[in-house]
Amino acid sequence: DTQGLAKLEHLYRRFGEGQHDFAALRYACRKRIMAGQLGSELTVLVNLLARIAESDRRTRDFTASSMRAAMMEIVACFPVYRTYGRADGLGDEDRRHIARAVAQAKQRAHTGDTGVFDFIARLLMMEDMPSHAGQRSLRLRFAMRFQQYTAPVMVKALEDTALYRYVPLISCNEVGGDPSRPGIGVEDFHRENLARARRQPHGMNATSTHDSKLGEDVRARLNVLSELPDAWRRHVQRWHRLNRCKRPQVDGAPVPGRHDEYLLYQVLIGAWPPAGADAQFRSRIVRHMTKAVREAKLRSSWVNPDPAYEEALERFIAGILDARRSRAFLTDFTSFQSRIAHGGMLNSLSQVLLRCTVPGVPDLYQGNELWSLHLVDPDNRQPVDFAARQGLLQSLQAQFGDDPDPARVRSLLDALQDGRAKLYLTWRALNLRAAEPQLFAEGDYLPLAAAGTRAAHVCTFVRRHAQGMAIAVAPRLIAGLADSLPLGAWWADTGIEVPADRPYRNVLTGQVLRPRLQEGRPMLPMAEALSHFPVALLHGR
Repeated sequence: DTQGLAKLEHLYRRFGEGQHDFAALRYACRKRIMAGQLGSELTVLVNLLARIAESDRRTRDFTASSMRAAMMEIVACFPVYRTYGRADGLGDEDRRHIARAVAQAKQRAHTGDTGVFDFIARLLMMEDMPSHAGQRSLRLRFAMRFQQYTAPVMVKALEDTALYRYVPLISCNEVGGDPSRPGIGVEDFHRENLARARRQPHGMNATSTHDSKLGEDVRARLNVLSELPDAWRRHVQRWHRLNRCKRPQVDGAPVPGRHDEYLLYQVLIGAWPPAGADAQFRSRIVRHMTKAVREAKLRSSWVNPDPAYEEALERFIAGILDARRSRAFLTDFTSFQSRIAHGGMLNSLSQVLLRCTVPGVPDLYQGNELWSLHLVDPDNRQPVDFAARQGLLQSLQAQFGDDPDPARVRSLLDALQDGRAKLYLTWRALNLRAAEPQLFAEGDYLPLAAAGTRAAHVCTFVRRHAQGMAIAVAPRLIAGLADSLPLGAWWADTGIEVPADRPYRNVLTGQVLRPRLQEGRPMLPMAEALSHFPVALLHGR
């Protein structure tokens, strides 16, 4: 919820005393990485650049310091991880990325003479390549080395530093994402999928990878905080007061600092296990927070760790998770966390449905067939109990078969925390993809309109190919409105306009649904489509 996220950012600035401009932070982190960890690689590039400059009377007066400064500005402003030019040239999109970086670098440089920037831009664009073989080879080597340099700068500055320093809502801090632009509306979502259907209809739809900062279900939980920003603010402030006496002192300052404390509460909310905290969970949280403070490089780092701060942070975590010493905190925390977890599971079900039905090929990271509450590696590299998952799947197949009973399907929601609902949805959706391969591989993507009281809380579209149709119905932003399951009458008068006045079978519940004509348009009531399960996947001809 982008409106709620603005409130979270305000809270973070006040409570966490945090950085409020992510773009500026990312820029500063890149500069820091190039000045330190990757400084020698930059020197190699500048030396190559100097050799090229010396061969032309128009550029031989550029000094090494000016070229180094210009290179740092361009890399610090680079909008993507890398470009992919080859000996035979550069693509239009890569040209746009380079032009954008150079233009921003010129603005930041505050110098009247931008000739050195133009010189570097021509080399990166692979323009004016000389006929002399030696010079051509040198220029090509410079362009290739530059491409190989921007990616590690981005990784170390963004993924391994900035994403741990800027934490208003850590579900937005994901690899390949941009925390400064985390939320889009339904219309933009549809627009992106229409573009994807044209450009990459067989690309992978991945919601978790080995490199994810947080597991997909942890992020789905934390996204709920954007719907309840005022409640989150009250709880964070209360927990800060309740846990004041448990903060050790290091060099006269309390540990953890406000930034790390604010981060810790989010990590606990997102990863809290259904059975509650045990010794293994406490150990996981300590390892994660130790990594987080080292990556942030504010109070500790991998190169220069601060054992006193890290040990004090571990004592704080142990203290607030001690049931005997922290009864007031844990009572308040678990009450709020259960509400967030409930909304997170609904988010996750919508996420699974969308992953399996939008243009592209659904990719399931190992272990995510059930709820995945893992944190960043190495937490997400633990062995997966595939035998247990296979047993649960076989049980679901035996229980529901090819023609599920709606009442039985609804019983999965009585034990939502066990993850069978997520596995069931994945199985049913993949079965439909297997039965209708062309529908999902080649089918059109058409957004559908919703009307009624809850219209803003559903994302729905149809995939259509030849005579086949599949309609996905995914609720959104529910937690701020409903403490119980949003089924049946909760949807009131809300309906979706479907493509044809034909019967549709919900492959998740077995129900056959028939649209109703309203002002000449076939409308399907949400109260019927979502009467027994929180999402719907409708199949029709």
